[in-house]
Amino acid sequence: SSPLVWSYKSLLIFLIPFILIDGSWMARNYFKYGEIKPLTRTVYYPTTEASYLGSLYRFMSSFGGSIVHWNPGSEITFFLPVPSSIKNQQRAELPENIYTSKFNRDSLVVLRDIIAVINDPATDETAKAQMNAVAKAKFDEYAASVLEERPFLYHIESRIRAFKNFFFHSGTYNLFEKSADELNWGQFGAKVFYSVFYLLVVLGGLSGALFLLVRGLSRPEWLLPALTGLYAALVFPLGLKTSESRYFVPAYPFFLISAILLFFEIRRLYLKIRS
Repeated sequence: SSPLVWSYKSLLIFLIPFILIDGSWMARNYFKYGEIKPLTRTVYYPTTEASYLGSLYRFMSSFGGSIVHWNPGSEITFFLPVPSSIKNQQRAELPENIYTSKFNRDSLVVLRDIIAVINDPATDETAKAQMNAVAKAKFDEYAASVLEERPFLYHIESRIRAFKNFFFHSGTYNLFEKSADELNWGQFGAKVFYSVFYLLVVLGGLSGALFLLVRGLSRPEWLLPALTGLYAALVFPLGLKTSESRYFVPAYPFFLISAILLFFEIRRLYLKIRS
């Protein structure tokens, strides 16, 4: 057989374990729930779905706000306290363009106060359950109103915001416990080095993966690192609209491979032009 056919056969063989394992899990979900579910029925833990947090996360997702409360500047700190590990940070403010006829900033402040009471150890369980139900209903109503009244924000802008939060940051905000102005020269140099390296991997990996997709028509063995890296990275900000940095880890090695292949291809073209 031709090299092209062999490459596609190799790709299929590589995917067989995933097809068998996830296919079995999908069959199990179908017989249990009567629905085709590739992974799980919900994005979050069942306990999270049962609390106001599940609805809060969906509301944040409606405009692409970060739910990672330990990230500096995370929008969810409008509702939840800023962790003590993040120094010199105040509660975040939410974007001005998210409000609808169903809610405004004052409405969200009321919900923030309700959350504070729910999380107060002195609040009895009956009151917690009642306020949890109120918070869940309100957050669901507000998220639905963003979808209805601001469809561009819900479908497009939210993903752009999540994409930006997911990829474009220092990559080293938790490298040291001290803030940047408290670091010595050695620590500051290490922080700058790793931040630059991280951004090079992101930019080189994204560019390289897109380049490999184009070249994959003639060299299908390049499709595997490109498609795997892009899917593993983009499914979170563009699909699930979440921006938690740890979800980039599975894509990281594929971004490295894509960036390296792009570098060598540029080098080859450069040498070819010079010769």
